[in-house]
Amino acid sequence: MRKRKTIELYHYWQAIRGTDEAPYRRALDPGAIRNLLPDLFILEDEGNDGACFRLAGTRICADFGQELRATAFSKLWVSEQRHMIRALFSDVMQREAPVVLDVTASTRSGQMVAMEMVVLPLRSNGETSDRIVGALATDRPANWHGSDLLVELTCTATSQPGKAYVASGRRNTAIDLDAKSVGSFLPHRPQTTSRS
Repeated sequence: MRKRKTIELYHYWQAIRGTDEAPYRRALDPGAIRNLLPDLFILEDEGNDGACFRLAGTRICADFGQELRATAFSKLWVSEQRHMIRALFSDVMQREAPVVLDVTASTRSGQMVAMEMVVLPLRSNGETSDRIVGALATDRPANWHGSDLLVELTCTATSQPGKAYVASGRRNTAIDLDAKSVGSFLPHRPQTTSRS
């Protein structure tokens, strides 16, 4: 992770989950993450329809020029990646494993904007995750938001923010999401070089 807001949300998620694989929705305190709220979203599992927005921050809605509540999350992505996005987010909830996505957003004027998204599993009730809390971040200046509307998103790479663990409680069993699940959904992943 490289963006301050995605890093802050990830560290907050780690703190509120304690020893659980994923935190409960009721543990989220908006006051504790007030500076993240404009870039934050919560998705709810809608079964075969995939994840839908239960909440979307004001900056995200402004960037897309619409209220996103109850909108299918996959509709924001290029059509050829929608199935992959539904499967990836289902996997995040089932495995209770966080994922970071490198995203390129295309704008109405044809610009391409580099963004970063973190998606983190969340429980509403019970012992399994049925929601996702996430953040969408960019380095663009604050006055850019809403001035050139985003049209669609493209996932260019995925990674894990540290180690993700199996939901069985065996906290030292790491999941190689990139190789086992995410990679299989990205048929034309660009070669990445290591960063120093």
